Amino acid sequence: MRAPGSAFPEPLRPEQVEELLRRIEWLAARWGIPLPALRRALREALMDLSRQEPQGGFSDKDWEHLASLRAGLQQLAEALADPLPPAPEPVPDEKIEILIDVLLRAWILERYPGYPVAWWVLLWERHGDDIARGLRPFRGGLVEAGELAPRGSLKEHAADFLGLLIQHLAEHDEARLRQWDPLKGPMGPWLREVVWQLAWDRTRLRHPELPLEPEEGEDAEGLPWAERIEDPFFSWEEIDRVLDLEGPYERLRKALNRIDWLILDLAAEGWTDAAIAERLAKTLNVRMRRETVNRRKQRARRQAFCVLWKEWVREEDLPDPRIERVVAAYGEGGSAEEIARRLGIPVQELEALIAKARRILRDRLI
Repeated sequence: MRAPGSAFPEPLRPEQVEELLRRIEWLAARWGIPLPALRRALREALMDLSRQEPQGGFSDKDWEHLASLRAGLQQLAEALADPLPPAPEPVPDEKIEILIDVLLRAWILERYPGYPVAWWVLLWERHGDDIARGLRPFRGGLVEAGELAPRGSLKEHAADFLGLLIQHLAEHDEARLRQWDPLKGPMGPWLREVVWQLAWDRTRLRHPELPLEPEEGEDAEGLPWAERIEDPFFSWEEIDRVLDLEGPYERLRKALNRIDWLILDLAAEGWTDAAIAERLAKTLNVRMRRETVNRRKQRARRQAFCVLWKEWVREEDLPDPRIERVVAAYGEGGSAEEIARRLGIPVQELEALIAKARRILRDRLI
């Protein structure tokens, strides 16, 4: 769909251009980046952004707003071009991305021409993937709560959730949107935390605080001995891919309790134990030791493997009947050495059976 020919862009006023330029200069000073270098890199990025075609259907009014937004971006880019002395110093891409988000946020907060579409460009065109990833642990609960449609991909659910997120960010004179601090990092990770908190609240889940004392089975070093080795069955990269599949996603979500499910999802994205513990405390008021997060993470990973195994693998199809025993023992917990001892087989033989089990399940999931 293309913009109607009658769309006539409303330009930025000179004082609005000056205000945006002051924001750019302020961040350049805080970051310690030479202003000429920043101006040149930002000008190119703004011109690219102004030429991008939006995804999805737009109304005629939306196209008019988009025309004004594009015209304003081009005005700002032209203002950055003069004067523009040579600037060989490279500017980190992350800084340019932060600056673009700063400018789009200012467009929204100051109600510059085209600001209604700036919401869409900022949140969906630029950070749709961040919103989808932040939503992933909660989409099943949001479906049950009637907030999302029963069927749909993660990206479709994120698109449906976008209106709720915009409403949340826009409440009380955009108070939530103003809380992002560009000096503390990019907007994407911050947005994911906002989605996490909002989705948790919308699913109306409440859990009591968990004890901070060490749990049974933890030794003086804090971690259960059985969890200090790398789990040989299921890699985090594989779990991350599985969690993007609708069928496995629902089965795993229903098999795990809600806290373990959240821990599994965050761990699959690469969060450390300490970061998960901090996020649980900050967002959900669930207090948990880092060591406890590690233990529950490993347990959830094993449960994930066993749930998927029962769903996709039939015992009669296995090339070696001992593989089923190995998977069952794995689900009970313990290190490779402990499992081998319980089954009465050498560790090397156990590892060979583990490798076969992983290949079998991977072939079923591909």
